[in-house]
Formats: sequence, structure tokens, C-alpha cells
Amino acid sequence: MKPSPSFPVRAGFLAGIRRLQREVHHGLGISVPVLVCCSTASGGPGISRQEALRCDTVLSVEQIVERSRFLGDDVTVVQIPGGVHDLVLSPSPVREEYLSTLTGWLTERLG
Repeated sequence: MKPSPSFPVRAGFLAGIRRLQREVHHGLGISVPVLVCCSTASGGPGISRQEALRCDTVLSVEQIVERSRFLGDDVTVVQIPGGVHDLVLSPSPVREEYLSTLTGWLTERLG
């Protein structure tokens, strides 16, 4: 459980994120298959509680999709409509779609 209010965001934390984002942009060269799952929509300040329950309010899904191509040569990107930031915490049936996508991908890749 996350505390409320949450932990403070410090300059070092933000600098670390920016450094890692640069590394991703230059290519990570991951040599194993990668599955990237995310919502189809991002939500920012001012969205309603109902809208926040159907989108990623933490990260930009557009950036996730765009930057996924820098991870490696074998990257599968699947967007889950109505998913929240942590797809496992999405409401049903969105959560089941995510879990089905994950298990199907693993079955396909691992045999």
C-alpha cells in the first residue's frame, strides 16, 4: 500500500529517471523477447475520477509505445483498452484481458 500523501519526489530521483530514459532512447539491445503492455489512454491533471479508472494517470502511453522500439529487436507491444497504470489493478474485465494477453504471449514464446 502506498502512503498518502506519497513519498516526496527529489531532484536525484528525477535525474535518475532522465538518465535512464536517455539510455533507453539510445537502445538497450535486449536480446530476449520483450512484452510491453500498457493502456490505450493517458490521463493528466483535471480528469474525472471515472476517467482515471480507465487510463494510465502516471505515464504517457504514447511514449511507452514509441520508446518500446528501442528496447531490443523482438518487442511485442499490446495496448489494453481501459487499463490503468498497473494493469493488474485494472477493473474486471480489463484485468482478465491483460492476464490473458500475458499468459498467451508466454505460452507462444516458451512453448
